[in-house]
Amino acid sequence: MRILIKISGEALSHNTGKNYDFDYLQKIWKEIQQLQKTHQIAIVCGGWNICRWAEFSHNGISPTVGHEVGMMATTMNALMLADIIEKLWTPTIVYTARDLSGIGEIFDSKRVKKSLDNGYITFLSGGTGHPYFSTDTASVLRSLELSCEMMIKCTSVDGIYSADPKKDTKAQKFQTVTYDDILTKNLRIMDQASIALARDHDLRIGVCHIDILPSLSGLSGGIFEGSIIQK
Repeated sequence: MRILIKISGEALSHNTGKNYDFDYLQKIWKEIQQLQKTHQIAIVCGGWNICRWAEFSHNGISPTVGHEVGMMATTMNALMLADIIEKLWTPTIVYTARDLSGIGEIFDSKRVKKSLDNGYITFLSGGTGHPYFSTDTASVLRSLELSCEMMIKCTSVDGIYSADPKKDTKAQKFQTVTYDDILTKNLRIMDQASIALARDHDLRIGVCHIDILPSLSGLSGGIFEGSIIQK
């Protein structure tokens, strides 16, 4: 089963206030290494732990430049995390949306599919390569280009709720929710462009806490502990 895992920058910092929680990341990557025994894995990282757009905008940085820096932050995360996994004796390869010779391979869907078939954990960095598109949209786009059976968004919450569970203790968790419900109810788990693209191509999306990565091994049997977005 081929899946794409989107890992938020917030999850990488693990609420430490630092760019990375390295002890936590070692644990997570060992779990991804185990998951690779049953799945082909592509990974997209967010860049929030390095690049916080609100800080840029408040200081007069233009939106275009802010997005460009954000895309570079996702490549920095990919390089860092790929190196951690390599030290666990699992081969990785970093692809970039733009040409960064000597740093990563330029994204090409055929080449990435071959890397996945050959047992590499592939990191897809740089977003879509264009400003104003989120890493959520990039994750859906890459999932479709690579013919992934499912996209998984790993974040700091354990699913999709009717409201922010960190602020509203009465927020209701959804086990399954439709694309249209996400859009009409404005359930801000992903941006609307990414949800609309997934809906138009019937890509299932799972949303879960990064801590439950080990349970993803049950995906082939239909087991998932988070929330699922589908028709």
